[in-house]
Amino acid sequence: MQRPFADSFESSSEDSRKGGRGGAVAGGIIPGELAPGGGTPAISETQLGSRRTIANITAKEWAFLAITGAGVLAGAAFAIYFLATNAADMNSDFTLALLLLMNAGFAAYYLLDGVFTERAYELLALVGTEIMLLVYLVANFVYMKGWESPVKIARLTTAGVLAPPSVALGIMIIYEYFSSGNFIFRKVGADASLQRLCRRLFATESVIKFDLQSTLSVVLLIVKSGAFSLAEELALGLGIGLSLLWNGFAIVAIRLENYSLTIILLITGLIQPAYMTFVVVANVDLLVDTNNTFIPANADFSNASPNVSLATSLFALVLRFGLLALMLLAMRNYGNGLRRKLVPPILRRLTRSEYESV
Repeated sequence: MQRPFADSFESSSEDSRKGGRGGAVAGGIIPGELAPGGGTPAISETQLGSRRTIANITAKEWAFLAITGAGVLAGAAFAIYFLATNAADMNSDFTLALLLLMNAGFAAYYLLDGVFTERAYELLALVGTEIMLLVYLVANFVYMKGWESPVKIARLTTAGVLAPPSVALGIMIIYEYFSSGNFIFRKVGADASLQRLCRRLFATESVIKFDLQSTLSVVLLIVKSGAFSLAEELALGLGIGLSLLWNGFAIVAIRLENYSLTIILLITGLIQPAYMTFVVVANVDLLVDTNNTFIPANADFSNASPNVSLATSLFALVLRFGLLALMLLAMRNYGNGLRRKLVPPILRRLTRSEYESV
C-alpha cells in the first residue's frame, strides 16, 4: 500500500537520528516516538484527546501564537471597557463590544486548538474571524465618528497593526498543515482512506464550532437601543442556550458515530435557518423603512446596524446548510474504524459499553 507522507517521514526520522530539529518539526513521529534528544513525545494524550507537545511547536507557530494572542487579549480588554462604559445606554457600542468579547473567546480557542492539534480549518475560522472583526471595527469607526474618541482610535490602530501579520502567518501555517497532514498521520497511520475520513471529520467539527460562533453573533445583534421586550428576552436566552446544546451534541454525535443522535440533529438543525430567515426578512424591511420600531429612528448606528445584521444572518444561514450537508456526508462514513482512533478518553468512559463493541 502506498503510504502518504512516507518520504517526509523517513527523511525527518533520519534528521531525528542525527539530532536535528527536523524530525520533530516535519512530523515524522508516530505515537510514542520521542523527539530529538530522546526527550518529549511529539503528541501527548489528555482526557479531551491528543495534543502536540510544547517542544513540537515551531518558531513560526510561536510567533503566530504571540501576535494573535496579543490581539485577542487587546480586543477583549477594549470590549470590556466599552461594556462597562456603555451598559446604561445599550447603544451600538455596547452591541459591538458584546460581539468583540464573544468572538475574542472563539478566537482564543481556535488559536490554541488549531495550533496544538494542527486543525487547519480552525485556523481558517480564526483568520476569517479576524477579518470579520476588522470590518466591524471599521464600520463602527466610520458610522460612529470614531475619530472623535481616543479609545476607538487606539482600538482600530491596535487591530490594524496586529491583524495583518497575524493573518499572513495564519495563512502560511494553514498551508503547511494542509500540505503535511502530520498530526492526522500520527493519529490514524498511513491508511490513506482513514486519513481522508479524518480530514473530513476535522473539517466538519471546525464548521460546527464556526456555525455556533456565527449563530451567537446573530443572536447578540438583537441587543439594540432601548429596553428588551419579553419576546426579545426569550429569543436571546433560548437562542444562546439551544445553540450551545445543538452544536455541542453535534460534535459528540459525529465523534461517537451515533446514527440516531445525528439524524435528530439533522432534523432539529433546520430550526436555526428558520430563525435566520426571520431575521433576514426583518432586516430587509428595516432597510426600506428605518422608522420601524424594531430599531429606533434615532439609533446611533443608523442604517449600518440592519446592514450588519443582514450580512451576518445571511452568512449564518448559508453556513448552517453547508454544515448539515457535511454532517450527512460524515454519517455515511460511520463504521469505518475511525472512531476507535479518535474518541477521547472522557467519551470512552461515558460510553464504554458502546465503544468496546466497535
